[in-house]
Amino acid sequence: LAILHRQRKEIMLHLPMEPHNYKNNKPGKGVLLMQMDDQELRAQLDADIKAVPYIQGVNNHMGSRFMEDNKKVALVLKKLKQEGFFFVDSRTTPNSKGEYEAKRIELPYATRKIFMDNGANYSETLNILMRILETGKQPDAPPLVIIGHPHRSTMEALKKALPQFKEKGIEIVSVSDILKTNLNEKISYRAK
Repeated sequence: LAILHRQRKEIMLHLPMEPHNYKNNKPGKGVLLMQMDDQELRAQLDADIKAVPYIQGVNNHMGSRFMEDNKKVALVLKKLKQEGFFFVDSRTTPNSKGEYEAKRIELPYATRKIFMDNGANYSETLNILMRILETGKQPDAPPLVIIGHPHRSTMEALKKALPQFKEKGIEIVSVSDILKTNLNEKISYRAK
């Protein structure tokens, strides 16, 4: 991470949160759980933040159940605001309280529009990227927040697609760049 930081690459914490059906769908170490009280949540969140140096923002990993709870989401987002981070809602549930709570506390915010690699399959990922390319650069189109994972198949699909994006004038930027250009006032921004 130090190398990426020196290269001025944006580093984000992929924060594990409790999904529906947690029993069969584990988000991994450091997960924020519904059963945790406020003190436990703060302690786990602090540990998660400290575990990934140089972060500028956070997005939720899973969290379909957690993100539906206003009180728990508010606690997390208030801490992110105190730390000077932004938040990207992965939108793992249509009932997410992320946007509401982010706007309420004026936290820089965006939401995921596309998952490019849910199946960790090269062909599927490349097809998704090509569909984005086909829609092209439309005037006044809002930026797309796209989430991917460091799968080998994703990296290969990006190597193939990115030169074509550049050729078509589609620019790949960091989330913080999106937030800077769209935060004319101190309000949260949701990429549509």
